[in-house]
Amino acid sequence: MNLYEAIYVRQSVRRFQEKPIDQLTLKHIRRYMQAVSPLYEDIRWHMELIDASADKKAVRGIWKADAPYYMVIYTEEGKRALCNAGFIMEQLALYLVTKGIGSCYQGCARTGRTPEAAADLEAVMILAFGWGKEGIERDVTEARRMRLQDLVVKKEELGDDLKTMLRAARLAPSAWNRQPWRFVAYRNRIHVFEKIPGRRFFVSRKARDFDIGIALSHFVLAAEELWLHCEVRQMERVSEREIKHYEYAATVFIQ
Repeated sequence: MNLYEAIYVRQSVRRFQEKPIDQLTLKHIRRYMQAVSPLYEDIRWHMELIDASADKKAVRGIWKADAPYYMVIYTEEGKRALCNAGFIMEQLALYLVTKGIGSCYQGCARTGRTPEAAADLEAVMILAFGWGKEGIERDVTEARRMRLQDLVVKKEELGDDLKTMLRAARLAPSAWNRQPWRFVAYRNRIHVFEKIPGRRFFVSRKARDFDIGIALSHFVLAAEELWLHCEVRQMERVSEREIKHYEYAATVFIQ
């Protein structure tokens, strides 16, 4: 199983075995943490792996999942930085699936640790992971997501490759499963917009920006699976347009 295939089977795992992960697998995870591709090369970030068996209080939070391991991502401030963090961490979450390891995003968890490499960065997300007490996979039909036609505005007739990329992005996880992304699709590009929530169900700006990064990672992984060249960048003329209840995030160009 590769990362793209993991998109279609991954589910959040909140109950973990106390069984430790073997040292060779942990070595592979740490190596992947160092080799993972960011969305934006100019943004500073750092990722740290925490073994909770050595420090039970390293990660705190009311709704924290009790896991044997946690991954923390630190980054600069700003919308692009948070998108970049989501883009990076989702690749790790999918990589864990390929190793038979479950995980769950911990948006409300906190850590008091600040490694020297991240002294001037902010911890923006924690991923709990370990061997799951139950299955770590589910059938794609069981994923609770909005219908694709409710997420996409088609401006041109779309080819099969673009439809595949949109299906992959639809399956991206998000805070409270609010799915803040909306897509305007053309034959060779997809504009990604962030839906601004109403007062009845508020999701923080940071969480929404992070979630957009997760969706963008699914676009890029699907493009790689299809052997397509994919580039994510901002279009000034699109960003200047005001759309009620929506904010422009990025454009995915496909060749």
